[in-house]
Amino acid sequence: MVNPDIDQQRGPFSYYSQSVDEIGVMDAPLATEITPAGSLYTGYGELVFLTGPMMTPIAPRIRTLEKGYLPIVHFSHTQDGIEYDFTMFTAKLDDGTLVNFVRVVEKNRTNLPTRAVLTAGTRYQNDTANGGGTGEHRFTRPVEPDHLGDYSQPGVKFNPDWIYGFSDHAFLLSGLAFYLFSDRPDQEMLTPKQYYNIQVDNTPRELHVFPTSLVGMASYNSILAPGAERTITFRMPVIPVAQGAETEKILNASYDDELASTISNWEQILNAGMQIDVPEAKVSNTFRASLVYDLLARDHIGDDYIQTVNKLQYHAFWLRDASDIADMYDLTGYSHYAAQVLDFFARFQRPDGQFLSQPGQFDAQGEVLWAYGEHYRMTHDPAFARRVFPSVERAVEWIEAARGADPLHVIPPSDVRDNEYVSGHVTGYNLLALDGLENAAMLADAVGEPAKAAEYRADYDAYRKDFVKALDRCTAIDGGYIPPSLDGDCGGQDWGNLLGTYPGHVFAANDPLIAATLKKVQSKYAEGLTTYGTGRYVHDYLIFKNTLTEIERGDQKQPLDDLYATLVHTSSTQEGFEFAIRVWGDRDFADNLPPHGWFAAEYRIALRDMMVREDEGDVHLLSVMSPAWMGAGKTIRVERAPTQFGEVGFTMTQADDHSADIRLDMQWRKTPKSIYLHLPWFADVSGVWVDGKPATQKNGLVQIPPDAREVRLKWTRRADAPDWSYDEAVRRFKEEYRQHYYAYMHGEAGGQNADAATPQ
Repeated sequence: MVNPDIDQQRGPFSYYSQSVDEIGVMDAPLATEITPAGSLYTGYGELVFLTGPMMTPIAPRIRTLEKGYLPIVHFSHTQDGIEYDFTMFTAKLDDGTLVNFVRVVEKNRTNLPTRAVLTAGTRYQNDTANGGGTGEHRFTRPVEPDHLGDYSQPGVKFNPDWIYGFSDHAFLLSGLAFYLFSDRPDQEMLTPKQYYNIQVDNTPRELHVFPTSLVGMASYNSILAPGAERTITFRMPVIPVAQGAETEKILNASYDDELASTISNWEQILNAGMQIDVPEAKVSNTFRASLVYDLLARDHIGDDYIQTVNKLQYHAFWLRDASDIADMYDLTGYSHYAAQVLDFFARFQRPDGQFLSQPGQFDAQGEVLWAYGEHYRMTHDPAFARRVFPSVERAVEWIEAARGADPLHVIPPSDVRDNEYVSGHVTGYNLLALDGLENAAMLADAVGEPAKAAEYRADYDAYRKDFVKALDRCTAIDGGYIPPSLDGDCGGQDWGNLLGTYPGHVFAANDPLIAATLKKVQSKYAEGLTTYGTGRYVHDYLIFKNTLTEIERGDQKQPLDDLYATLVHTSSTQEGFEFAIRVWGDRDFADNLPPHGWFAAEYRIALRDMMVREDEGDVHLLSVMSPAWMGAGKTIRVERAPTQFGEVGFTMTQADDHSADIRLDMQWRKTPKSIYLHLPWFADVSGVWVDGKPATQKNGLVQIPPDAREVRLKWTRRADAPDWSYDEAVRRFKEEYRQHYYAYMHGEAGGQNADAATPQ
């Protein structure tokens, strides 16, 4: 474990004991990692920052984003009374060059003149733990993908014969500008040793250093009066550039103009889609930042838009991740991005109709069919349906042929070592394939193929019957729990087996199998999250499969608890991770680097569904509400929420603690069967009026007409309502973590689960 005193550091809470951030530009093929040491790592090398006369490394764990959600990272470090405030972001210049901008403002916080020393330097990597390929908390080289997401091209490799030197405004690596400084340093040093020498030799030459050696030091050394400041600006091309016109263009790029343009461009994108504002900034800012992280993860190469998971450890393409991310774009107002991403999928369909992006992992077959159908369901774009339908036909043919050849008449077995991590017939592959078949029938109707639609629905019915027969033996073993595998002892890791109700409806939300599965999986939660690796790790986005199912089931408390648990496990820059963090362990994801694009997509979908969702032809509003969002002066605002029926918006204002006004803005393309407003689980509602007329509430729901414009509520907070909020969830986590730490340090058996959480 780590000392919980780290949670007393100034600034917003961050779950991670080590911090990694990503800055970049939408659709660029490369991005930059901000390491735990606050250095900029591009894969070509690392720009390091040191402070004080002894060139002390920094480790800024708490960072923030501009406005709480833009990919402009801020952090501070204080030494000897000097505060060093860093701002880092990436911009694309007019010629397409990607440049990292760094501004450091030194401030004397003392009452005496004090020396401020800031040194920049470079190294190839921070350690040799991985055979020279990377270092701790760094993504693995190579850095550049090809068109099909095959990341096998050789990246830049360390060369002990590189020539190091300086030009007037740059440090040079074998003639290429690695970083540039418009503000002249007080001292330039090829190696740190020269700092102590009287004679400094900066003649360009080979140094024959180690990959971990610091070279190319630019030091700024000055006495600052009390309260005085000094500003220093660095520019680092993501790919080192040749001297001359390229370096001049970078040096002439205005930091202030590029910062303003970066803010403006991202705000324009964010403002174009669905808006959610609730009275907790963490909730709303994570919704916005998650869109940014998924757009940063996209590659635009040639005519292709390739949805990767991030530009760091997960700079690769998975059909399953990309399907859910595309669905997020559709559900939150960015269908044009979804269409671009979906157009890339056809490259991964084999001649026999199988969709495959990772060998042996058959989840993509259903995921792609489902994603195609969901895109059409949200856009009603006939051209898209016609374009993908030949691919849909071949995909369905593969499913039927594969089922026919399998003794259980389901998706054939695989020896997968990912997600479910089990050999045999994977339950989730079949749930997804059934969802895909259902959407294939819808697409057949859309393109005017009623016979095909009928055939696919018949296929669905027969397939579901065979699947349920195979499943029955397993659910009988453990009280109705749907396991990850249909074979043997039905073992494996919970994953696709959690998809019985959402996103498709293979089983009804109130089916006893779904209830039993939720109960079983939730019994294994730790730190409020799903666990993975037979309980050893917490998993930050797997929980959303259950969250979305619970919303479908009409629960409010569990989804809200899930929401806060996931937010507690994010960084101060709104990043979610995947796994690799031990339960009540050191809170270190090691090389499993955030931000994780699947977390980002699932978070946005979950919060969207809490505000606005469809279910069997109905539209539901405010399916989940927090006690922290109730009270005088508090507002909940939703704008331009896409549904399959049209756009939905509402604003709830609360003039006092006992009433609320909800103004509705419904732009229907097709009128839904019913519209339901969910009443808060923590309030006693004494009256509801729709457009001035009394309305009836039943089972916590109020049915409102599609042309309604205003709903008024009279309510009282229940005396036994818990004090749930993000801040309270953080407080409870800190307290419990400290208790575990105390027990761990004193060797008490109750300190941790000895098997699940022993620090490594």
